[in-house]
Amino acid sequence: NIDKNKIEHVKKTLFGPGRVTFRKGQINSWQEEIPKDVQTIIEKAKSESILRAVNDQVGSPTYTHDLASAIVTLIEKNACGVVNITNVGSCTWYEFALQIFDSVGFSGINIRPISSQSLGAPARRPANSRLATDLFYKLTGTSLRSWQEALKAYLKAYVSF
Repeated sequence: NIDKNKIEHVKKTLFGPGRVTFRKGQINSWQEEIPKDVQTIIEKAKSESILRAVNDQVGSPTYTHDLASAIVTLIEKNACGVVNITNVGSCTWYEFALQIFDSVGFSGINIRPISSQSLGAPARRPANSRLATDLFYKLTGTSLRSWQEALKAYLKAYVSF
């Protein structure tokens, strides 16, 4: 069966001896009417009186600069296996949005927590998309900084408000 052959090829390519596969933490539950990234969340807060954010899906936001550094570290250590890489901690999109506003000093933002179901999204997202990073710690002896610290660094470097 060709499908079985493809699956075996993918397994050997991704998970074979001497290979390392990275899995990045993220929360990917935003829909069209919901902001998709930090800058968009800030822009919507400037122009809309009420924002909505999903509050029943938990994940680990991960800053790409931290992810890139972690990948370099794993390559330098000749790591093998499937390694989950995320900033430390987890949150919902609602908590993420609240942290953005707190970090940039916005007050009086009306943000409402909503359920995933209320979005009517065509694809269901897992309620828990956190990734265990034990192997990353075992291989490197370190963890990435918290998602809150990473968010503040991102805001300082890239976002105008």
